[in-house]
Amino acid sequence: MIESDGLARITAYVGRVPLPADWAEATRLVRDINQRQFPAVAEAQWAELARQYFNDDNGLPSPAYDPALGKALAQMQAIPELWPQFAALAKVPMLVLRGEHSDILSAATLEAMRQRHPHLEAVTVSGEGHAPLLKDAHSLRAIADFLQRTDAEAAYPAAA
Repeated sequence: MIESDGLARITAYVGRVPLPADWAEATRLVRDINQRQFPAVAEAQWAELARQYFNDDNGLPSPAYDPALGKALAQMQAIPELWPQFAALAKVPMLVLRGEHSDILSAATLEAMRQRHPHLEAVTVSGEGHAPLLKDAHSLRAIADFLQRTDAEAAYPAAA
């Protein structure tokens, strides 16, 4: 289910990119790494995203993930088959938000997920990659509608 090209892209920079010296450099780094996946992100948003990608340590960027993650990703031999675990969720309502430019979750994999899961709803987020930023009105509305609908269904289940 995880696309090997996307995993290779992430493996190429996780744990290997030097820590930026300041927030301006962090902004440029985040933009340079992600602009192909997120062409719809406005220039002014990259600074906000940089603050999501890095922690703040006394006003300077610091790592926001375990540096050993890069080593773990580099040691992966093959992506495990996850369909059996996915099948176990068949009775659970599911919402999938896929970025239009995602190289982690392909359109073909999403279609295979739809075929295997009778209660799966899917939304494609235009102009974004993986993972969608969840800042656009369309994504937020889809999430709110899904939660409202599934909460109502859980409170008043259909008679069996």
